[in-house]
Amino acid sequence: METNLPNMLIVGGLSRNVGKTTFLLRLIEHFACKGPLVAVKVTSVSPGGESFHGKHDLDGIERYSILEETDRGSDKDTSKMLRAGAGEAFLVSARDRYIKEALSSLFEKVDRSSLFVCESNSLRRIINPGLFVMIRSNSEKNIKQNCCDLVDMADIVSYSDGKGFKPGLEVIGLKNGVWRIEENSQEL
Repeated sequence: METNLPNMLIVGGLSRNVGKTTFLLRLIEHFACKGPLVAVKVTSVSPGGESFHGKHDLDGIERYSILEETDRGSDKDTSKMLRAGAGEAFLVSARDRYIKEALSSLFEKVDRSSLFVCESNSLRRIINPGLFVMIRSNSEKNIKQNCCDLVDMADIVSYSDGKGFKPGLEVIGLKNGVWRIEENSQEL
């Protein structure tokens, strides 16, 4: 599988409830006018990870599942992504070792050349996206130790105080279908 996807932006986080989804929703609202966005939330689940991922029911799922969101009215993150302006939204739940296979299966459902915005830490380990944004909390509680190495892989590290992000969307650009750091940005 090709690992370079400049048309993909990935948002990860160093801890749970740090604002990854909020950041992604604002990003979708801001860039939806540029063309259809495919929003993907990837949940990689491994034994003992419930405190960071919440409780996910993978009973009966040997490798992964891909669910396309069609309900714009629920409280699920993928539903919020549709309301924010995404053309399509998917929830990918996978056991750690099947993330790559799940992504290949997702690309059978959507055009690989689409503009992608993804919420995931694990996806960054197999994809070199146009941009990888790591969200950190100013308070740094409950840090995911297995994600500390991802901070060094981030193109942008944004700090959240619970209300906003610094730097925020002003540093993100999109040109010819490629996510990039905005050229005139002084924030980084």
